[in-house]
Amino acid sequence: MARIRSIKPEFWASEDVAAVSRGARLLFIGLWSFADDEGNGSAGYKGLQMKIFPGDVDVTPKVIEKWLQELNQELIALYESEGKQFYHVTGWGHQLINRPSPAKFPPFQGRSRSPHGALTPDRKDRIGGIGKDRIGAATEVPA
Repeated sequence: MARIRSIKPEFWASEDVAAVSRGARLLFIGLWSFADDEGNGSAGYKGLQMKIFPGDVDVTPKVIEKWLQELNQELIALYESEGKQFYHVTGWGHQLINRPSPAKFPPFQGRSRSPHGALTPDRKDRIGGIGKDRIGAATEVPA
């Protein structure tokens, strides 16, 4: 089930966000709604098209694929588990998770961004954050 997420004002001034196309930015925001509380979600192109852009005939699965590639590296990490594609929001600290839910997707085994922008290994006791120069002030979630 989708979750309500917040967009901080710093999002709009982020250099990483500004570096991608308008469509990729809207997809990025949409990914948050369908990510679990660890920042992971299904990256199936058709599914994302139907969830985030259901009435937009010009947004095809091929366009979703292109936008995911724009976001990959700086804003999300694409990964595979059991033959399926998933995404991980690499800086999830801008989201305050008040009542965490159990993970719905296979865990991301890579690295997320620390509150200061450095890459760090993901840990179960912390959700990676993005520094103020990226999307917003980082929020650490206690264990």
